[in-house]
Amino acid sequence: MSEFDTANAPPPSPRQVLLGCFILFHLTFMIAANLLGYAIWVPNRTSDEPRKILKQAAPDFAGNTGHGWEWSTQLETNIRRWTQLTLQDQEWALFTSAAKGTGFPCVILVWDDVDPSEPLPPGTKYTYDEKNGIHLDATWNPPSDAEPPLRVELLLSRNEPKDVDSFVRISNCRVRRYEGPLFINLQPYDGEEYGTLAARISSSLHTQVKDYHDQHLAYMRWRLKEWTDAHPHEPAPKQILLFQRFYRIHKPDEERGWQRALYPIARWLPDGPKTGYVLDYFDYRDRQFLPAK
Repeated sequence: MSEFDTANAPPPSPRQVLLGCFILFHLTFMIAANLLGYAIWVPNRTSDEPRKILKQAAPDFAGNTGHGWEWSTQLETNIRRWTQLTLQDQEWALFTSAAKGTGFPCVILVWDDVDPSEPLPPGTKYTYDEKNGIHLDATWNPPSDAEPPLRVELLLSRNEPKDVDSFVRISNCRVRRYEGPLFINLQPYDGEEYGTLAARISSSLHTQVKDYHDQHLAYMRWRLKEWTDAHPHEPAPKQILLFQRFYRIHKPDEERGWQRALYPIARWLPDGPKTGYVLDYFDYRDRQFLPAK
């Protein structure tokens, strides 16, 4: 029998069949992951004219709503989990773009019960501008002796410098690496409408808090433990909130300096559910915390 004669060749072994199926699966996975990621990326990152055409062709998908968008984001979430499980989660941006902002997580302790009419801590109000988007102003951000005392405790990140205009980082590298995935840029795109912005960042926050739920929760528990260890006789707070203190990098034609914004990310109620998805993410459309599950 010739070496090229396969008519009488033995059938493939089960191991070969499994290997072939795995190769086909992985090829399909790589193609689907890239195409789906691009499809979700396009509606919010195109220029004005292509975005108008996309809205006419698929208005729900372009507005991050509808069954097609929900199906796509759920499939993309499942693909990302396989990516993380197989240690293929990588970012390829590197030096392709300059950063437009940076941020630090902060944990806020609140001793009041949840008020459905006021989902955020006392002393906060909504603010919107075209550069920073939807964010909050707070009398306790940063802490000030001139403000009346509120039942709010603000725990800043160890990596946030006291003087953002003059600092050098020497330690806390491991904490900084842990806090990195907690960061998300919630700035609006150029020309992005308010409703589109609220829908986009709400969807992004929901995905991030759900996909990195345990990492967010572990960070909040760690900061709470630090505080309770330092204040053993104080009553336990009823709400633990994860916020982001965002610093926007000014453009060359703007005045030198930093502009800070405050973004709510997630909420943990220690007296709430003990298993499963226990965190709530902040929805900027409804302006309230909603379950991440």
